[in-house]
Amino acid sequence: MRPRIRALFIAAELLIYGLFLRLDMLHQPSVGWKYASICLCVAAVLVLTKGQWLMRMALFLTLLADTFLLLLDRQYLIGVLCFCAVQLLYAVRLSKRSGKYAAAVRLMSYGAALLVLYALRLLEPLTAAAALSFTQLTVNAVMAQRKQDKRKSDWMTAWGLTLFLACDICVGLYNIKAYVPIWVCSEAVSIGMWLFYLPAQVLLVLSAYEEEKEEKTDEE
Repeated sequence: MRPRIRALFIAAELLIYGLFLRLDMLHQPSVGWKYASICLCVAAVLVLTKGQWLMRMALFLTLLADTFLLLLDRQYLIGVLCFCAVQLLYAVRLSKRSGKYAAAVRLMSYGAALLVLYALRLLEPLTAAAALSFTQLTVNAVMAQRKQDKRKSDWMTAWGLTLFLACDICVGLYNIKAYVPIWVCSEAVSIGMWLFYLPAQVLLVLSAYEEEKEEKTDEE
């Protein structure tokens, strides 16, 4: 039953993905479809997995972040803090593959980001939270890519986090367009955010499903 649900989930997300990308290119409203796609990710991880509490919490917090940042379009600090929590949950999920100095790298990268923001006179609660989310996502993506093995769940996690990072870079470029009016901050960046974001979330959902299957196989 679950493989059929998995196939239906992928098909539904592909349909929504194509729909909202077309709407974006036509400059038509697409927020409802984008939010629905993340709701579907949360529903899928609940149906496709029996455990995977870290992933369930991460997807729920992702939906909560999108509720503020996308659907309501307000309370940005709360939304970004939810994404900070999401990255900390992914850090815990990856901890069994963490290197000896992973915690130090996380702290130093965030400290460096804060120093840059302070030097540019951009340090405030929202930018500090965004820096935490971005630096931890970067470390998570690099760690996941470096620690891949032959398991399907590992490469799904690695590429899910990498696409998530690509989305975050687009978000950052979009938000600094007032300071850096160059081609990378154009309309393409706006479309690029969700071009990367939904595939990232779908891969992360599927990684939880595959990981549970692999754990059952190991037990047998």
